[in-house]
Amino acid sequence: MSHGRQSARGRVTDDTVNALRRRARKLARRGDYRKAACAMREVVALGGEARAWVRLGHLLIQARREAQAIDALKQGLFLHRRAGYDRRARTVANMILKLDPCEPSALRLLGSPLELAA
Repeated sequence: MSHGRQSARGRVTDDTVNALRRRARKLARRGDYRKAACAMREVVALGGEARAWVRLGHLLIQARREAQAIDALKQGLFLHRRAGYDRRARTVANMILKLDPCEPSALRLLGSPLELAA
């Protein structure tokens, strides 16, 4: 049974999303992080789940697109928090703070830098 979403050409199946994920993994293994991030952007556009946003952020970090990575990770952080996955949200917040130690959304979740050092 398909839990697909509507697209311009009809229903998009989970098979389509899984194929895009496999493509992103394959490209990342080859070291082509930019193309892998493009494939993962399509996954995010079709599904928009938290783990896809976090994976996109990770790929963008590897592609040296830090500003875009932070945006993707912030969306993943928001979705994890909204779903009640606090531990996952904390992990994503730590990823964000490695890129930008002053990012407000991550600091709100984890506390101030002075609290983290203690």
